Amino acid sequence: MDSNYTLIVALLDYQFNSLGQIDTYPGLGTRPTTSWQPGTRFCDAYTIPVDDNILLPTVATLDLEFYDLSSGERLTAVTTNNTPTPTGLRQVKIVPDQPVSSVTPETTLAQFEQGVSLVDYRWSVAETAVNQTVTVQLTWHSSGPLPYSFTIFAHLLDTNDNLLVQADALPRDGAYPTNFWGANEQIVTEHTFTIPATAPVGSTQLSIGFYRLEDGSRLNRTDGSALLNSATLPGPAITP
Repeated sequence: MDSNYTLIVALLDYQFNSLGQIDTYPGLGTRPTTSWQPGTRFCDAYTIPVDDNILLPTVATLDLEFYDLSSGERLTAVTTNNTPTPTGLRQVKIVPDQPVSSVTPETTLAQFEQGVSLVDYRWSVAETAVNQTVTVQLTWHSSGPLPYSFTIFAHLLDTNDNLLVQADALPRDGAYPTNFWGANEQIVTEHTFTIPATAPVGSTQLSIGFYRLEDGSRLNRTDGSALLNSATLPGPAITP
């Protein structure tokens, strides 16, 4: 190459924010890009400092980019057919320095396929009203990574099972997908609802479960419940 390009090695979250990165020259300066020859390969190692303030465990995408330090020009990543391609290489799980303690739940509210159990839930309020916002925290227990990334559906219903509002989301809004969940981990997810103006006064209930966004397939219950692929929990009462 005509220029000695700087390399960025970064860990990006699901919103493409940097969780940590290093800007350096290949080989820490011993392998400048101006010296590269066609067909030459070499192995390089980089230590990436991770932001101390992020919630762990989490999943990040490993991203590589080259740029010219003096001009700011960035090289476009392309395939062998010169088609532009994303620079993200793969997803990696970032864990705390100390291993997450294994947890055996004392109670189980619902059991699903792939070893996922609902062990607790907490509403932000016991009563609410129309146009107000409420949040539920769901605590899940995992026996290990699921084969796919599943979305959690969370549907707030009235007493006649009519849908009031839904808050479907990937776990932690995409920061910790189910295909990275660890064995004997407890994972807390949050779902926020704004009560619609048309909601009737009275009790509510929450219907929750898992589905694949690609084909809509759901995880079934494995605890003999009459509810095949969802769990129902009491919700906050809607008051006048």
